[in-house]
Amino acid sequence: APDWARAERRIAEVGLAEHAAKTPRELSGGMRQRAALARLLMEARPVALLDEPFAALDLALRLEMQDLAARVLAGRTVLLVTHDPHEAARMGDRVLLMGPEGCREAPAAAGRAPRPADAPEVLAAQAALTRALTAPGARPAAGASPSRRARCAAASSATGACWRRPGRRCGWARCRWC
Repeated sequence: APDWARAERRIAEVGLAEHAAKTPRELSGGMRQRAALARLLMEARPVALLDEPFAALDLALRLEMQDLAARVLAGRTVLLVTHDPHEAARMGDRVLLMGPEGCREAPAAAGRAPRPADAPEVLAAQAALTRALTAPGARPAAGASPSRRARCAAASSATGACWRRPGRRCGWARCRWC
């Protein structure tokens, strides 16, 4: 049975109590993000995926929602996807950077998350992440994404199989993906 009291508490915690009766269409982007966060915080699963959950929020609300998420999700495995180096530095116990070469680990700020937003270790980690993300070669050049044919050729030469259809041979004339 639904725990309505807990749901109302979560809605209030994300600041949407006075908007609880509204449909998603009537909510702003930030309100929708907070409603999604409230839904996630209702779950009792051991792993939580947060994909840009704070992106549409202003700074003060973002920090407040980060603190709430950290408090409610304490003790669980949380995968937080973000493009914000400050958020990664403040919230991450482990930070992975995704780039053209794959994932690589970056040093996390010292201390327990969530760290104070203005803590020297958070600002230093943010600066280091910013440097790593903007370094030459950290991102592919515009238009540098390999074509489907090039990806298929690379996969075929390495494995003898089409990159889109693992286990099948690829020939340029036969492959409908190239």
